[in-house]
Amino acid sequence: MNSGDTAVERQDRYVRSLAFADIGTWDWNIRTGELYWSERIGPLFGYAPGELETTYENFLAAVHPDDRQAVVNAVNACIERRDNYEIEHRVVWPDGSVRWVLERGDVQCDEAGVPSHMLGVVQDITRRREAEHALRESEARFRSLVESTSDWIWEVDPLGRYTYVSPQVEHILGYAPDSLLGKTPFDLMPSSEDLRVRRAFFSLVERRLPINRLVNTNTHVAGYEVILETSGVPFYDGNRRFAGYRGIDRNITLRVAAEKALKEQTLRNRLILENSHDGLVILNLDGSIREVNGAYCRMVGHERNVLLQMTLSDLEVSETDTEAARHIKKISEHGHDHFESSHRCRDGRVIDLDISATLAKVGDDQFIFSFVRDITERRLKEQKRLHEIQAQRDTLVREVHHRIKNHLQGIVNLLRNHIRDKPELAEVMESAIGQVESIALVHGLQSRLNQWRVELPVLLELISKAVGNVASAAVQLEIDEVTPDISVRPSDAVPLALIINELLLNAVKHSGSTMAMRSAIKVNLLVESERVILRVSNFSAVPLPAGFDLQQGIGLGTGLTLARDLLPHRGATLSAAANGDRVTLQLALESPVVRLEQKLDAKDYPTPNRLM
Repeated sequence: MNSGDTAVERQDRYVRSLAFADIGTWDWNIRTGELYWSERIGPLFGYAPGELETTYENFLAAVHPDDRQAVVNAVNACIERRDNYEIEHRVVWPDGSVRWVLERGDVQCDEAGVPSHMLGVVQDITRRREAEHALRESEARFRSLVESTSDWIWEVDPLGRYTYVSPQVEHILGYAPDSLLGKTPFDLMPSSEDLRVRRAFFSLVERRLPINRLVNTNTHVAGYEVILETSGVPFYDGNRRFAGYRGIDRNITLRVAAEKALKEQTLRNRLILENSHDGLVILNLDGSIREVNGAYCRMVGHERNVLLQMTLSDLEVSETDTEAARHIKKISEHGHDHFESSHRCRDGRVIDLDISATLAKVGDDQFIFSFVRDITERRLKEQKRLHEIQAQRDTLVREVHHRIKNHLQGIVNLLRNHIRDKPELAEVMESAIGQVESIALVHGLQSRLNQWRVELPVLLELISKAVGNVASAAVQLEIDEVTPDISVRPSDAVPLALIINELLLNAVKHSGSTMAMRSAIKVNLLVESERVILRVSNFSAVPLPAGFDLQQGIGLGTGLTLARDLLPHRGATLSAAANGDRVTLQLALESPVVRLEQKLDAKDYPTPNRLM
């Protein structure tokens, strides 16, 4: 300050410094109620300078309603008891916003000691209050975090002495937090642990390095050991001087005990597995082999180090890479699986295995733990037993079909005897004989083949021969040489034999009476794409009836009506067409009535021992 400044200049600088500090002054005449305040006070209450009339009532009106009584009480206490007037309170601006102000003041008395004036200053402290509020919230969040965590939070000085200890220490070690202030972590450890951890700690202090998961043993107040995992970082004061460490201690006693138990159990398991007769294969989720035991190595004939370079698909015989991956995915999703598979050995042999697989998890690590048992010999015995049972069953079924065929043949002989006794019934009887013989043919075929297969070409040949013998007609049968094996569904064999019989008898019936006409009956069997086509054509001296409709049943005789009614609901259609003096009936068959297969060699069929 320049000593030559005038009083007016000094006063001006004072006023400007108050404005910079957001401070206004006021002078209240207690006796008259007059109030004077500086121009700066108006803006502190949200008004432009000179806009608000300077009265005590207007001042109180601007005070927040919740703080108004406290302000009045403070003013009265200053006047009546000469207490210092200093109060922080809120004011409500005309726009509704709330601000904080700090008021300080004092009372002046007259010569008689009676209060006459009250002088003071007002300062906006909104930012300070907001900062204090934010700090309190931050401290509350930190305190809540510290008190809610299960870990023990601490702070030590450069010599390792505790300057702060969170309440959790009492749950972990049994000590009251205040009782540890000034002590060191080494005071809580057994002597052997004290020396080791002290060296490790001060080695880090010298280099100002963080403490990273330092495991150490401490003694609980009750005398038992507690294992802690300590982590911390160095911190510095405002002058950048090293001030100590801040960190946390985590109780890992149970975890260490569990890890120790796991190691012991792992050792025991390894001893058991290495001496087990069952194989052990541990797989990663990508199908690569992580571990195997000696039993599995002996099963497949590979060394352990070779197997550890392989994947499941290198050994699997019964599954492709995609199927193996799908199998692993199923185990991953459901947690376990039990199935049979086949693996190829080093010498090329294939062994059958019973596999029990379980998804195992150790922390974030996941893998498949599989027990493997060689069931090759058991499966061979089971297959042999099944073959024996099947052979016995086939023999029994063939015998049953043979007996049915013989009984049906007896019925045919009885019907022929009736023809001799009653010639007028010959036509009806011959139709019935044809139907019975067709059924007998089916059972005759089933009595001589395994799996009760009925081959359509064989059945067609036999029925054609039987019809030709009965009707004294020559049936010209043509079967495509490249036709694959055509097997008939067992449940459709008898209806199909009856349909073929009726188609042939119908051709014989309408072909005329001369041998030349009857010799014109042709039967063709061929395959078109996935369909089997059977065509029966004959010379017809009489054209098809007017309005003939096979589907609607118009103009049909007894034979065609029966053939149409016996058609399977799915996989068979029957149609008729006339071309000049010939009529052709076509039977189209497809799955599921018939099944097309590659031709079997003669050696694949058993030698027929019975036919008719």
